[in-house]
Amino acid sequence: MDPISWSLKKMKRKIKIYKNLRFKNSKKIFLFAGGISVLLIAILLINNPFPVFSVSINGRDMGHVKNKDIIYDIVDSVEKDLSLKYGTEVTIKEGVITFEEASSKEMKPLDESSVIGALSESRNSFLKAWGIMVNGRRIVALNSREKAQGLLEEVKAKYLREGGQYLEIGFKEEVEINEINVRSEEILSYDDALSYILTGTAEKREHVVQEGESFWTIAGKYEITVEDLAAANPTIDPDKIQIGQAINLMIPETYLTVVTLEKAVESEKIQYEIAYEKTEALFKGEENIKQKGNFGIKEISKQVVRENGQKVSEEVIDSTVIYEPKTQIVLIGTKALPASLGVGFFDNPTRGKVTSVFGRRWGKQHEGIDIASDKGTPIKAADKGTVTFAGWKGNYGLMVVIDHGDNKSTVYAHCATILVEVGDVVEKSQQIATMGDTGNATGVHLHFEVLINDVPQDPMKYVNYTVN
Repeated sequence: MDPISWSLKKMKRKIKIYKNLRFKNSKKIFLFAGGISVLLIAILLINNPFPVFSVSINGRDMGHVKNKDIIYDIVDSVEKDLSLKYGTEVTIKEGVITFEEASSKEMKPLDESSVIGALSESRNSFLKAWGIMVNGRRIVALNSREKAQGLLEEVKAKYLREGGQYLEIGFKEEVEINEINVRSEEILSYDDALSYILTGTAEKREHVVQEGESFWTIAGKYEITVEDLAAANPTIDPDKIQIGQAINLMIPETYLTVVTLEKAVESEKIQYEIAYEKTEALFKGEENIKQKGNFGIKEISKQVVRENGQKVSEEVIDSTVIYEPKTQIVLIGTKALPASLGVGFFDNPTRGKVTSVFGRRWGKQHEGIDIASDKGTPIKAADKGTVTFAGWKGNYGLMVVIDHGDNKSTVYAHCATILVEVGDVVEKSQQIATMGDTGNATGVHLHFEVLINDVPQDPMKYVNYTVN
């Protein structure tokens, strides 16, 4: 090898050794620098730990989390579960959960089950609901608008008559359905909401039956209708109340008033006239029908306004006579009276006050008047006549019936004692019995009836009493 080639080869080798040495030293320097960095980070972490968050629910410590999203995920899960449970959208209230930065040195594990339990408490969530508002005030809340609307339609339907022709159906009050947020306990079931809105609130009172009282006198005392009193006591027979019995005075008050405008076509009787003819074939005071009268009929078209089924006003739109009435002809006797017949008008049969009048009472006809006084009070014949019945008569107890002639008779019921017999001719104002409470009677009183042609008449047209 020539001197020049050998010199070049030696120089290349030195260069390679230098490069290798330089690479090794650089690697050592890099590893050393990396180690220093790790050591510095560890020292920083020891002196400055990474941040975590302290979680509280209504001020109650729940533990720590590194990421708030953990709590938000739990909130989403609880809201979904509660929404399924209540059948409506549920939202956890703002401010229930609070976060506070803390150091990892004091990190306390989060108890997820405790968080779920705390968030599930009703006070921590709002439920989406639909409130029925009456004059701006929420009455009930339901979990769907459809239920609220259906409830209002059912309230209306309760006051509609089958076959009625309704022009308008609405509420007297201002009624709205509003979307609201409520607590779980404020949402009612459909049936509970319907019952509450129909019955409302009521004052709880009761009355203890005293001697001589009836449903009619009790209703008058408290200024309520007999129908309302009967409705408040559905298990009590108004005709069979007893002394000492408690009568409920709890009268329901509804929150809604259903107003209907209805077209109604009704048939109405036209009263017939009565003409009189004298005859010697009958005794004085006697009457007989020669020609029976017939009512005429007219058809009336009306517009009727009702509130909760009760008529408050009506307007006649049209009226057509279907057929005319027929006059009744009555024969009046002129022949002199025999000794056993009455004089034709009645005196008061006893002393006392009327506690129940003639007419509809508790859904049926009361065919006389009740006159209350003390037990043993004398009962006298209202007019001269012949006794046709004297004895026990079912619910009437001890009873007397007197025929006064002229197709007139009188009835005296609930007597304590009877002083006459069948066939006796009694004079006007002669004592025939004493007042009592036999049969089905509420307290001591006389049940007095007047019958003409065996049809009960209102005795108050023939006698003179003060109504209690």
